Amino acid sequence: MAIIGIDIGGSKILTASCNRRGAFLFRARINTPQDPADALNQMTEMVRAAASRAADETIDAIGISCGGPLDPREQTVSPLHLPQWRGLELGRALRREFGCPVRLENDADAGAFAEYYVADAGISRLLYATLSTGLGGGFLVDGQIYRGCDEAHPEIGHQSVQLDPDVKSVVCSCGAVNCLEALISGLAIERRYGKKAAELHRDEWMEVGVLLGRGLRNAAVMLAPGEIAISGGVAVGGGELLLSAARAELERNVHIVPCPQLRLSRLDYDAALWGALALGFDAANIMPQILQAAAAERMSGR
Repeated sequence: MAIIGIDIGGSKILTASCNRRGAFLFRARINTPQDPADALNQMTEMVRAAASRAADETIDAIGISCGGPLDPREQTVSPLHLPQWRGLELGRALRREFGCPVRLENDADAGAFAEYYVADAGISRLLYATLSTGLGGGFLVDGQIYRGCDEAHPEIGHQSVQLDPDVKSVVCSCGAVNCLEALISGLAIERRYGKKAAELHRDEWMEVGVLLGRGLRNAAVMLAPGEIAISGGVAVGGGELLLSAARAELERNVHIVPCPQLRLSRLDYDAALWGALALGFDAANIMPQILQAAAAERMSGR
């Protein structure tokens, strides 16, 4: 039997599977289809291919990580970066097709879930942020995903932060002004600097890091996490240059609560995929910590 994980991004969909003992079986990638019917068909085929690596080709459960907004109870997705997918009943479609439990979560919550269980964060209050095309975050309290009113997912990327006088204000896609996502996400960096994040020089990374630190400072004083882990292509690309500036901003401005440790995710680019697998194990009533050995082995082989 197999546990399947699906990580849906704006440009790619990753699928992986493990057996019930946590041994890695399969991994595949496709470009993300814009058409929802095409996407469902291709994901269904990927799940079948993943299940075929199991001894009896059956599926225990499926975990899904996807950008928001989404409804984990209704198992519908409406990712901002895929406008044609609005209200797509993804979880229900896969549950009908494969007759197994399906758990669907925001990609930042999935990443936080993986950081806690798979990377063994060992901290009771963990704030996880993903900085890539957009900016999201998830907060875990004793291993449970924190949810707001009516199960809403808190959006740390959509807080307004203070700008230096020489920085022009930006209206975010959500309609608010100077949201953190609109200032330092991958798309925001391209708009502000006229180049991709990978091409930033040292001083530009420091500028991005200061803004990141201001946003994390706001989250830190409200949530009082013990640790902040950050992942995503922009964060990994910026590395210690980005984190050192953000860390300095945190340490300079967090006084009323303990200042949290800030580090890169231990799962690198694949945090949301490991999160999807971990959610699948949880849906199958198998402790997701069983994935720790497989994750450590694959990360060490990079």
